[in-house]
Amino acid sequence: EAFLKDAVSIMEALKGQFSYEVMISLGELYTRSSRYELAREFLDKALFISRENGIRHGETQALYFLGNLHDALGDNGRAMDSWKECYQLTDSRVLRHFRILSGERLVDLYRRKGDFSTALVYLEEIRKTENTIRTERLHHTISASDQSMRIDDLEQEMQAWRRRSAELERIRTEREESIRELET
Repeated sequence: EAFLKDAVSIMEALKGQFSYEVMISLGELYTRSSRYELAREFLDKALFISRENGIRHGETQALYFLGNLHDALGDNGRAMDSWKECYQLTDSRVLRHFRILSGERLVDLYRRKGDFSTALVYLEEIRKTENTIRTERLHHTISASDQSMRIDDLEQEMQAWRRRSAELERIRTEREESIRELET
C-alpha cells in the first residue's frame, strides 16, 4: 500500500506532461489502489490519444489495463472485450508480450465462466506464441554464437596477417640494409 501511494504521487507529479505512457501508468496504479474512476479516466484518455495518433503500443497497453480495471470492477464482459481487442492487436513481434498477458487473462476469465473449450483454444495459442518466441531466441543465440566464432576466426586471421606484415617489414628492412652495404 505504501509503495502504491508513493508510485501514485510520483506519477501525479508527471501528470502535466500528458504523455500516454504516464496516463497508462497512472491508470494501472489507480486500479491497483482501488481508485477506479480516476483509473478509467486516464486509461480512456490514453486509449483515445494512442488511437488518434496511431500509437499501437499505447493502444495495446491501454486496452490491457482497461481489461484489468473492468476485471477489478467485476465487469467480465467489458474485461473480456478489452482483452480480446488487445489480443487481436498483438500480432506483431514487438507486442507479443501483451498477446500472452491478455491471452492469459482471457483463459482465466473463460475458466471462471466454465467455458473450458474456449480457454483451451486461447491457451494453445499462447503456447504457440511462446514456442515461436523461444525458437526465435534460440536462433538468435545460435546466430550470436556463430558471429562470436566468426569474430574469433577473424581475430586469428588478423593476428596471422600482422605476423606476416611484421615479417615482410623485417625482410624489407634487411634488404634495404643489404643494398646500402652493397652500395657502400
